[in-house]
Amino acid sequence: MGDLSPEWADSDEAPDSLHQRLAELTGKYDDANQLFGKLKNVLDSDDTMKSLASELLAELDECQREYNLWARMQRLIGRNDGKAFRNAAQVLNLGDLIDRANPHLKTLSGRYSLSHRLEKKKRHPKDKEGYLCPTLSFSIIDGYQADRARDIQSLGGGDSFLVSLSLALGLASYQTVKMPIETLLLDEGFGTLDQDTLHTAMQTLERIYKSNGTQVGLISHVEGLKRHIKPQVQVTKIGESGWSKVECVIVVAD
Repeated sequence: MGDLSPEWADSDEAPDSLHQRLAELTGKYDDANQLFGKLKNVLDSDDTMKSLASELLAELDECQREYNLWARMQRLIGRNDGKAFRNAAQVLNLGDLIDRANPHLKTLSGRYSLSHRLEKKKRHPKDKEGYLCPTLSFSIIDGYQADRARDIQSLGGGDSFLVSLSLALGLASYQTVKMPIETLLLDEGFGTLDQDTLHTAMQTLERIYKSNGTQVGLISHVEGLKRHIKPQVQVTKIGESGWSKVECVIVVAD
């Protein structure tokens, strides 16, 4: 049977020395145990802070969403003069008019479409990138140039007239029962069109009349239009006296 005596049984150290060593080890154990308790408290506190931080982050996200909403409302409504709100409402109305005009422009041209002109605005002074905001102006999207946005002033006379005609037809589509738009008057512009485009424009106007009854009156000095329009109101100058003669005629097709 093996020797079951403890290691210190064969030690040559005196009992007093062993008691001192035991006291030292016991002190170190107590210190280690105390440090363990402190570290455990730190870990428990860290878990508590993590849980609190998670709750605060969720609350911060909610506050940020609410702030973004009110900040956007402030950008739209602005100050108490209502100017920013009016502009925002007008931008929305203009967008609806563009949507109504573009189908007509596609029929008349096939090349262009209307769009809002965009400008860059900043959310706050430190915002370096900003964001693109629609304005109360038009841009022309050129389908023959990879849908590049162009300034509407870059269009020639004929194309400008087709855009104006499309917008007029878009406005005419707002007719209601209480306030119907029965007549649409177009002043000049047809003289800048080639024969094919003129024919397309006249067909479009005739189709508008047949679809909703809106009459389109053309004010023009272009002789080539006379054969396209049957009922006419002709104004003829009488001499040099400043008088004119007005008569209604019906042109009979050849």
